[in-house]
Amino acid sequence: MIIGVDISWNALKIAQQADYTPLLADAQNVPLKSHTADIVTLNATLHHCDDMTAVLQEAARLVEPGGWPITDLDPQSSAWHFKGLSLWIHQIRRSFPLHRLGELSLYRSATEINMRLATETHNATPGDGISPQIYRQALEPLGFEVSVYPHNHDVGQALFKGELGQLPFSTWLAQKLSGIKTHCEESAQSIMCVTHRNETES
Repeated sequence: MIIGVDISWNALKIAQQADYTPLLADAQNVPLKSHTADIVTLNATLHHCDDMTAVLQEAARLVEPGGWPITDLDPQSSAWHFKGLSLWIHQIRRSFPLHRLGELSLYRSATEINMRLATETHNATPGDGISPQIYRQALEPLGFEVSVYPHNHDVGQALFKGELGQLPFSTWLAQKLSGIKTHCEESAQSIMCVTHRNETES
């Protein structure tokens, strides 16, 4: 069984069409028994949650011994610490109506786009986002082995070989103008985290 968890009825309706069993719940408090899942995945989710550590630990609670919590597509804080002119341009771009028109194919209405942007809890100001330390501090004390893979969004499975992929030009330019070193792990757009619970842990 594949269970889709969300706080949005519309998101769950879409998940149900893709053969997920829908569950309306908060990611910080999922009403399922502990150690019942083989895999728990969070895709572009953590930075929309108030308490990212609590969500990671809830994912850890759900997986069985030998299970795998996996997260991806959350902004890496060091890559988005824009300053000065690049920050001003980034803020203008995010608020410009034409920028949002490109997202209408993913969301049903401008209202849903605005609602999504309003939940960018950890992706709104310089220094927001996630870091490798958050994963390790949340999960290693619970008996998980933590592997992190910084990457840009075009890289695919080559990220497991250490390839970062290419930054979009606009992000590369914003990093340059902000004094961020480009083409390194710290400048990669996102972090994928793959964790594993030792089978002897309970």
